[in-house]
Amino acid sequence: HEDGQALDRTWGEGRGQRGKGACIINPGRNDERRLPSRFGDYMLRKADLLRLERPGGGGMGHSFSRHPEKVLNDACQGYVSIEKAISDYGVALRLENGNLILDRLETQRLRTLQK
Repeated sequence: HEDGQALDRTWGEGRGQRGKGACIINPGRNDERRLPSRFGDYMLRKADLLRLERPGGGGMGHSFSRHPEKVLNDACQGYVSIEKAISDYGVALRLENGNLILDRLETQRLRTLQK
């Protein structure tokens, strides 16, 4: 697109999901604002925090096919939140004594619902 705005995000291979990207002003604060990954019409203020999430591909294969232990490892590394593990991968994780734990029965239920 000639103005630099992507019209469509990249799809992954073999039923992979769409890649994602964003520009977030003041993430986690009351004045948080999400903008497209490229923008030019927003003036930053002196105390603003800018977080760029660059778009990438959507992976290989359907996300619900990813092995639950690999999703758990991704979450432990900070790549995937508990919420995204559930919604994007159908993997149920919970915090137990400060550790992420894989809930195999709930994961099986979530993935069965997806079919």
